[in-house]
Amino acid sequence: MPKSPNSIPFVGKTDFLTAFSRLLRDGPLRDTYAREPQRALEILDIKNSEHAAFLAINPVDLEFQAEVLLHKRFDLVSRMIPQTVKNAGDQAWPWFAEYARACWPANENPALADTRGFCSYLARKHPSVVSTPEQNRVRFAAGKARVAIHIVPDLVFRRERRHGLQVFLRTTDGGWREFRLYFGL
Repeated sequence: MPKSPNSIPFVGKTDFLTAFSRLLRDGPLRDTYAREPQRALEILDIKNSEHAAFLAINPVDLEFQAEVLLHKRFDLVSRMIPQTVKNAGDQAWPWFAEYARACWPANENPALADTRGFCSYLARKHPSVVSTPEQNRVRFAAGKARVAIHIVPDLVFRRERRHGLQVFLRTTDGGWREFRLYFGL
């Protein structure tokens, strides 16, 4: 296979830092490491010179550090869907941890991808907690549509839920705006 002039040859073995990063991001792989460190070493195909360092990682400390990262992700998601998180109550964090443990977004806006993924997860597993207006907002922000209009039964205005209209418009600078109109007195 021809190489491009700017390509870097593939070494084939994973370095310690890359392997450690994968462990932090991948819950099932951490589980494998905790049970069978040698198996995780084989899965990651780590350089021979870095086997000892990899096998010296304490699984409890690794899980603790991974949970710190999950909490940071949860904090970002919570800011984007506060009503949904409030609706979930004490279950919000455990449900997010369950969703996020095996899923790490890799696109250019990971917080938005995480929020969208978590909303989808909740819609499948616990649909009653998902705020429809927030889910609409996340879908629009992640999409490419120029305009979206939704009739929503639970728009919140001055701490009251009302039937209303939710309108999204994408601006010429790549941003977007949301307008909410409610029905009633």
